[in-house]
Amino acid sequence: MQFTYVTNALHPAGDRSKLRCASTGGEESDRSNPSMAVRENQTMPDNTDLRQRLIEAFTTAGRAHGFAFVQVNGADDDWAYWYADILQQPLSLILNRELTRSQIVVCLTAIEDERLSRFGDQHPWAPLYADHFLTMFTAPQPDAQPQLALYYYPECPYCQRVLRAITETGANVSLRHIWDEQQHRADLQAARGRTTVPVLRIADQDGDRWMPESTDIVRYLHELAKT
Repeated sequence: MQFTYVTNALHPAGDRSKLRCASTGGEESDRSNPSMAVRENQTMPDNTDLRQRLIEAFTTAGRAHGFAFVQVNGADDDWAYWYADILQQPLSLILNRELTRSQIVVCLTAIEDERLSRFGDQHPWAPLYADHFLTMFTAPQPDAQPQLALYYYPECPYCQRVLRAITETGANVSLRHIWDEQQHRADLQAARGRTTVPVLRIADQDGDRWMPESTDIVRYLHELAKT
């Protein structure tokens, strides 16, 4: 995969050779060093909004990646592993839970796949990534229980895994069989650009979010059951 949107979004042509760091009064900052990006992220103010802290963490990592791969215009087939290495510590600190490298890689590739299929490569990426990680790795607020709908079909073994989790947790989830009801399949296609299942639709005050991957859905349901 050519992960060009990082350099395209953060380093317009002609601006890639230098990155000014406001905290040093305009001195050049060497962001090609991943450890520096992590340290800078860790110094963010404690009162920064959680979502904004995640956006800043992704943006900082994006700058570092852009400089590390500037000679090939951001092309990096192993981009998800590179980002997981640099983001594992700051994301764990921000979300107050220990994230594994494999968890981050799976999430990054799933979000990017969804971003491209739903919005295209020009859609802002850092806020989308922040929202996904907030959904996946923070417990829902007790006073803001979301409305949930599972898009599935019974013969799918991954869907069965989610159905068992729904039973175990007692979650209130509307079941939407995509082959019994054409509109359900059409809604899924419109939202995600494909009809692969399972997908959990999460509707709350922030709007609709669509969560693929049975492992992620099961984890989310168990987190929801704790609130």
